[in-house]
Amino acid sequence: MRISALVKNKLPYKRRPDLESDSVEMVCVEICPAKANNTIFSEIYKPPNMEIMGQFMKNFEIETK
Repeated sequence: MRISALVKNKLPYKRRPDLESDSVEMVCVEICPAKANNTIFSEIYKPPNMEIMGQFMKNFEIETK
């Protein structure tokens, strides 16, 4: 599965693969406006067949340590 993020053309941004994981389906993007603070956001996908308190949370916790 692939995750995508849509960013307006006028917003400067860069993808942050250094914050992404191979064990959790996610994409991270940093918005880099010229006259404001940068903002990083992540989109994370949990497959419907994966228990929320099961493998998904285990994988997410491993990645955030």
